[in-house]
Amino acid sequence: LGKDFIEAKEQLGHGGFLPWLKNLGVSSSTAANYMKVAKEITPGSRLADMPYSRITKPYLSSVQADITKLELSAERKNKLIGIIKSTSKYANDIYDLTDNSKILKRYKDEKKEMEIWSPQEYMMFEDAIREKYAKYVPFFHTLFYTGMRKGEAKALRVEDVDLAAET
Repeated sequence: LGKDFIEAKEQLGHGGFLPWLKNLGVSSSTAANYMKVAKEITPGSRLADMPYSRITKPYLSSVQADITKLELSAERKNKLIGIIKSTSKYANDIYDLTDNSKILKRYKDEKKEMEIWSPQEYMMFEDAIREKYAKYVPFFHTLFYTGMRKGEAKALRVEDVDLAAET
């Protein structure tokens, strides 16, 4: 589909492509994703040039293996898998073609160990921002010394704090 959209965009010229998509019932973002698969994700590869009927489960397994080898973040790899899955789902929904992409698995984010600043490191940070961002110092101070997350601190209200009870 991506190659077809690219060809149609070239043939229809400026101002003709979006109305054509609208007539097909395809959003511009969906078409952009298909074209991205054809142009950027698989330039010159087998997937971009292959008829849909030949995109089988074993073939998609080999595509997944190729994506696994790429030095990309899990988020970026999942974006690629998502585009392939949405293309296949579209082919299934619109053209009643088999959706073989269900075998593709999402990648898990590698959790990085949280780095915690020492009091000395925090004081260096506070000194660095004090002059230009003085109004944020109490906010960062609260985050550092309470261990609150940003959203928790932003939601904090005066009535939530009891200084006498130290809570």
